[in-house]
Amino acid sequence: MDERTLTVLVRKLKRGSEHEKISVLSLICDSGDKRVVPELLAALKREQNTAVCLRIICTLGRLGDSRAEPSLMEMLSSPDWRIKAQCAQALGELKAVQAVDRLVTFLGDQNDLLHWSVCDALGSIGGEKALGHLLDTLERVRNNRRCWHIIYALGKIGDEKAFDRIIPFLSHPDSVVRRHAVLALRQMDWRRARNYLKKCLKDVDGDVRHYADEALRGQVSTFDI
Repeated sequence: MDERTLTVLVRKLKRGSEHEKISVLSLICDSGDKRVVPELLAALKREQNTAVCLRIICTLGRLGDSRAEPSLMEMLSSPDWRIKAQCAQALGELKAVQAVDRLVTFLGDQNDLLHWSVCDALGSIGGEKALGHLLDTLERVRNNRRCWHIIYALGKIGDEKAFDRIIPFLSHPDSVVRRHAVLALRQMDWRRARNYLKKCLKDVDGDVRHYADEALRGQVSTFDI
């Protein structure tokens, strides 16, 4: 992006309408130009429009510049769950290890969408601390949706320490939980899980059977949430 274009975009980001600002942010995101990060951080502090704020946060995550981490951490204190969820996603994209302690405080939040964003972020960040918190939470969780959120995150991390903790969920009464358990094991060591996965070929749920069959064939699978 040349300097003149950058100047015009920054000006619109300051004075444009909601539509113009969001269009500018889309262009910046597509360009991947990190020179604009300081302007984005300044815009995040002054912007009152929630839709624009969400787009700024998303753009900061996509640009992958660690300079955004302190501001995103600060925004986790927002009373708006949408802001917190988007910040969690952005911090996950940035693989912000220092955000783990703050993110895990939301694992007990009542909002399922925020819970999902936090689990996804922790899965992206990975590491021993995120893994430990996710495993501890999995032991206590009783909500089916939250259960597969955590299993999904553990699959993203792909650490073998989670293997034995996931195996029991292959026989969970909820089919979505079982699907995610199969997919998580596929990201670890499907060979070690071979005998368990063979049993899943007789599951009443077609998707569970499909993912188990793919895993046994050594194929990579993804689950559309």
